[in-house]
Amino acid sequence: VAVFAILCGTMFPVLAERFTGQKITVGQSFFNQIMAPIGLLLLFLMGLGPVIPWKRASWGTFRNHIAWPLGLGCLAGLIGFFVGLRQWYVLGSLVAITFVSAIIFAEVVCGTRAIRRHQKSSWIIALKNLFRDANRRYGGYLIHCGVLLVFMGIAGTLYKTEADFSLRPGESYHLGDYRFVYREPHFSQDKHKEALTVDVDLYKHDAL
Repeated sequence: VAVFAILCGTMFPVLAERFTGQKITVGQSFFNQIMAPIGLLLLFLMGLGPVIPWKRASWGTFRNHIAWPLGLGCLAGLIGFFVGLRQWYVLGSLVAITFVSAIIFAEVVCGTRAIRRHQKSSWIIALKNLFRDANRRYGGYLIHCGVLLVFMGIAGTLYKTEADFSLRPGESYHLGDYRFVYREPHFSQDKHKEALTVDVDLYKHDAL
């Protein structure tokens, strides 16, 4: 689905211009609106997959594995909402990341505890043996942790504010809590270079 959505967004402007003669641009907002729900769905499935036994799945087992991680994820979402998070993607990412992190943590703890009981070893030795003996499964969990970091980074970019603007000397521009004031340009020249610099004052809440 994700590949099809990207293909449509990429090819539609080309095909539209070919058949209609009009140039159409598909911007970043289109891909964000399409890929954000798909990404969150894949993130939830990434957490569900490891706790569903192959060919032995049952509702009871499934419920027992996801009950507290899902509850913890919902709690994280509520806390995020009360502290001021309002973007649906950020809240969804917070719920999904907490949910998947809790499942990974539970799987590693349960596996380590089982090896510790069987081998009568310490937690550190049992954890090392866990990753050594089942490196495919628990190595995969490390990859899942990397994916969680990627989603955290994507969610964080929604709080980034960018703007392109032009100013003349004496003019100002407001961006969020900041105000840029273009004072004056300066031109300098020597035998190695020519340089054009400007003086810009940056204010935050009217404080320089």
